[in-house]
Amino acid sequence: ELLAGVPGGQALIDLRSGLEGTSPKDLLDINTWKGAFLIADATVKAQINDLRRTVLGEEE
Repeated sequence: ELLAGVPGGQALIDLRSGLEGTSPKDLLDINTWKGAFLIADATVKAQINDLRRTVLGEEE
């Protein structure tokens, strides 16, 4: 997808695929969204750190 090439885009793709098939009851549960945010936040931060290391030429 086009989003996969954008920093943080893969997180959105993963979030969407993780929510597919979720029941309407779960979509209304605040804990579902807290968990989704936690995962998306960690994924975006990791991708930003990877991009920063690549740009600055740092090793892992």
